[in-house]
Amino acid sequence: MIRPCRYLHLLVWLLAWLPAAACLPAAPASEEEDDALQHYLSRLGLTELRARHLERLLEREKLAPARLKRATELADAFADLLIDAAEASGPNYLALRARIDKLLKEIPAAKTPALNVVLLQADYQRAESLLAQWLEQPDDDRPREEALALLMATAPALVQQRKDLDAQVEKLAEQLEALKGARESTSLEQESARLQAASSKAEYFEGWANYYLGVARQEASVAEFTAARDAFLGVLDINDKDGFEGVEVEGLGLESIWRARSVLGLGLAETALGKLTEAERCFGWLEHASVAALLRDQAAYWRLQGLLNARKFAPAMELASRRIETFAGPPTPGKISFCVALLRTGAHLWNQKTAQESVGKKLLEQGVRGLARLRQFDTLSQLVAKHHLAEEAGDAASFYLTWLRGRRQFEAAEKSHAPADYQAASETLKIPLQSPEAKTDLLAAALCRYQLAWCQFRLGEHEPAAKSFREATPALRAGQSELAPQSAWMEFAAYQQLAEKTKDKKFNAAALAALRLVKHDFPGSEFAAKADVYLARLEQNTSPEAALAALEAVPASDPSFPTARLEIARIFFQRWNKVKADAGPAAPLAAQALAAVDRCLEALKEGFQLDDAADRQLKACLLALEILFHAPEPDQARIAEYLRIAGLVVERATGGDLPRAEYHFRRLQLAQLRNDSSTAQEAAQWISEHAASSPFEVSALIVVARQADAAVVAAEQSTRPEKQAAAAKVYARLAALVGETPEAIANVKNALAVNSKLAHYQESLGQWKAAAQRLDNIVAALPSEKKYLRRAGIAHFQAANYAAALEHWRKLLGGLEGGGDEWLEAKYFQLACLAKADRGKAREVYQQFQLLFPQVKSAAWKQKFADLAKEL
Repeated sequence: MIRPCRYLHLLVWLLAWLPAAACLPAAPASEEEDDALQHYLSRLGLTELRARHLERLLEREKLAPARLKRATELADAFADLLIDAAEASGPNYLALRARIDKLLKEIPAAKTPALNVVLLQADYQRAESLLAQWLEQPDDDRPREEALALLMATAPALVQQRKDLDAQVEKLAEQLEALKGARESTSLEQESARLQAASSKAEYFEGWANYYLGVARQEASVAEFTAARDAFLGVLDINDKDGFEGVEVEGLGLESIWRARSVLGLGLAETALGKLTEAERCFGWLEHASVAALLRDQAAYWRLQGLLNARKFAPAMELASRRIETFAGPPTPGKISFCVALLRTGAHLWNQKTAQESVGKKLLEQGVRGLARLRQFDTLSQLVAKHHLAEEAGDAASFYLTWLRGRRQFEAAEKSHAPADYQAASETLKIPLQSPEAKTDLLAAALCRYQLAWCQFRLGEHEPAAKSFREATPALRAGQSELAPQSAWMEFAAYQQLAEKTKDKKFNAAALAALRLVKHDFPGSEFAAKADVYLARLEQNTSPEAALAALEAVPASDPSFPTARLEIARIFFQRWNKVKADAGPAAPLAAQALAAVDRCLEALKEGFQLDDAADRQLKACLLALEILFHAPEPDQARIAEYLRIAGLVVERATGGDLPRAEYHFRRLQLAQLRNDSSTAQEAAQWISEHAASSPFEVSALIVVARQADAAVVAAEQSTRPEKQAAAAKVYARLAALVGETPEAIANVKNALAVNSKLAHYQESLGQWKAAAQRLDNIVAALPSEKKYLRRAGIAHFQAANYAAALEHWRKLLGGLEGGGDEWLEAKYFQLACLAKADRGKAREVYQQFQLLFPQVKSAAWKQKFADLAKEL
């Protein structure tokens, strides 16, 4: 075994030598030390150092056999470096290839199997790169022809190289069998492992080279695809006797990127051979969690590309349709590549105007649809320009392609500011909005309409612009587009322009209504802050009646109709809220507000696709419920109906826990009106668990506290402490809310009861210090209440705070008639406190007590005083 310390001086010398190798003398080391250092560097994984060391030894060596030995060792080191080298175009790779070329030129026999495999790998990768160019631009056949020539040489060479390597491994296995554990076997085992790795790598690239050779031939290439399939089966060490049904994914070792890519190659080969069921199973393995995330994401793209390579267009379209309908969440490289492959192949087939033109249109339509669903409109626009696509490429695709043409025209108009350019863009953008897809892809239609609105605004067509902005805003908001608040603001801007130009008050009112919608729908945006400045000004020039009229004028077909209806309900609610204390004027306003809520709820049922429809329904119901519960005799049936509607949407609402908490609070209120204790407890429990710090928490906790009290009373002795602790937690939350200071206890409703009850549970649980502190606050608020003085005295005594306890008992003694049981209790604890704090003083006070009461006649206290006397 080589000990590192023995060759450390050589390693240090070599590290120092490398930067200035040309200036150093020959190494003063023996051949044995040269070999030892080489093995040591190999074991450490310092392959570059090992290669530099071997290059130096080769320059020094003059004898032919020894030179060949060093040259082959250097070739293997170069093979290891090539594996780890950067891509073929990188400077490190090119420099390394120059060193290899120099070696092989001087000593051609040095080309080892391992080096040959890696050099063939480089040829394969060049061919793969050329084929990628061809797939990107199928009309240019030159890259395919170059790749075909390379692969025709590389594929059989890899097969032969793998066979040669396997033969060498078998020969080494025979030698190892003969040695049977001798010391020399270690180096042979290492050599065998290295050759086996090279063989596996050769088999891996053999599979890929044969697959792409079959693709490049553009004809029935069963032999190549079969060879590719067999190679990948060999790498994975599996068979296909049962169509892969018995394969356990966990045993495939797919955490290795090489093995996972072998599965990918196997799936492509099976696809090319028409074995689509087996291919589907292979691609299914790539969904396993052990596969690298990037490859999992790309698996569907490769499955599609395999079908397109094999010209199996029907299953490709079926796969595309199924996958694209599931696209959700952020775009990923795999999803985008999937769509680009469809669009690229579809454009190629369609532009050829052959029998496959209809297939091309369908593939193109799916690719366009997919990129649109992923909201990759910039990528789609670039591909449309690159592949010279027109808007006639399929019915669904025509919507997007026409819109993209109008989008480009609008962008050009924004640069030129020419009215004619805006007019051309406007006419183009109107076309896709008439297609059926405008009613299904609402966000894309809204973006198109938003650009149309800008064209109309730039052309001075302010009324159509305002309408277009208003129609675009809800879908932009639902799609979480950052353009939504600006669209809402531009509706106001258009109406403001009309109001200034025409001096018509109806446009003033419309502008005011638009501003209110900005404030309501986008409260956190920069436009909401700007709206405040204009609101005050417009409200001076616009009567509430005019604002309501503007909101009422929004037609039912307008996407902002539900928002307008909710705003109308809020205006009537605010009117009622201002006068609700006066039943006379409040009653008709309450009726108007409730009617407005009903109209709003009806509008929200009409199929408007709003992302916050549930929030709007919940808000409307809560407005109605506040009005109804304020009535002297609440209409329970009507309350129950609004609660039913709210209950259908409350779990889908995304506006936070406060509206949900109010819903459950209203449930609690109705349950209390109906004496429904079960529902009341359920609603209160929800609020206590999910709506801490809400305005409804106190009311809910009071119900939960009563429930906790009942649980303590009903509990068996063994579980009572647990129930008492739970009750104490509820009362602690209540006490923190209603107040715990002497001022709060004296002035806040329920504060005394809550703090007293919490102290009671603390006493029951033996938490005497906490109970004493809480009772001190109660005594400070109510200094003459004997029961709290007594409890505070006992709590302090139990907490061993005798000085504080003594003060409470002294106060009690001063206010009680001497000789009674209450007075005797106070006297006893006074003496007991003194006995703990000042025994001498305790004896003196006890002697005075005996003079006044030589005999304690109370049965309850006689024995206690006798025991105290013995202690003193």
